[in-house]
Amino acid sequence: MCALDPIRRSENMRRIRSKDTKPEKALRSLLHRAGYRFRIHANDLPGSPDIVFPARRKVVFVHGCFWHQHSRCGAGIVPASRREYWVPKLKRNQDRDRSARLALARIGWKSLTVWECEIEKNPAATLRRSMAFLDQTAGCPALEMWACSPRTTRSAQNVVKPPHLCKTRPQPSNQTRSKTPRHGR
Repeated sequence: MCALDPIRRSENMRRIRSKDTKPEKALRSLLHRAGYRFRIHANDLPGSPDIVFPARRKVVFVHGCFWHQHSRCGAGIVPASRREYWVPKLKRNQDRDRSARLALARIGWKSLTVWECEIEKNPAATLRRSMAFLDQTAGCPALEMWACSPRTTRSAQNVVKPPHLCKTRPQPSNQTRSKTPRHGR
């Protein structure tokens, strides 16, 4: 039986976030340090994915083990109390996840699910798995050609991107700015 009274339980449940969770922030940080750039919480895509890579047409869902019922984790078990409430609720979450992945696949997007326990237990392996998913180039001839070139390397310090995914910025000139104000500024 639960040791919390209904008011305290309600306060605890209210504090649980659906966006910007610790596991999600951790994965975003790892991906960003590895050189990937992305959007977050795209409401215009089915399921509002946590991390979106528009140029690659790929998304990453970061799922909490309890809320999405991770079958390979101890946290993915249904509470013993109020099973009549929890079983349908958690089943709806799983059904919603499945329908979002199918809807994304129908419109040509690929998705990866990363579990909270994976990020906590082994962030390096989670990053490698995410990078392997993101760097898959099947179906895109330009990316396939780039991926087979000898200059394809990716590490936290040395990130090489394919030409059509790079955003070029003009390089600053080496001239020093004059210290006199222009036109009365």
